[in-house]
Amino acid sequence: MSTLKIDKMFVDTIGHEDNFNAKTIDAIISFAQKSELSMIAEGVENDNQVAYLSAQGVYLIQGYIYSKPLSAKQFFQ
Repeated sequence: MSTLKIDKMFVDTIGHEDNFNAKTIDAIISFAQKSELSMIAEGVENDNQVAYLSAQGVYLIQGYIYSKPLSAKQFFQ
């Protein structure tokens, strides 16, 4: 299965309905679902973004909500 990665610039618009990209993220998610692609969102930083993405069927996320970037040594500690 192929995966579509949702860029941070779209994730940042979650909760900002007057922003052009806020409508675009819905279109991206719809396209991925209709194309039977899995999705991962990058740059997720807060609980509102997680809740929105989850409600839209995007369950794979990465970003500061979990952790800032770590070296391999820090990660394995």
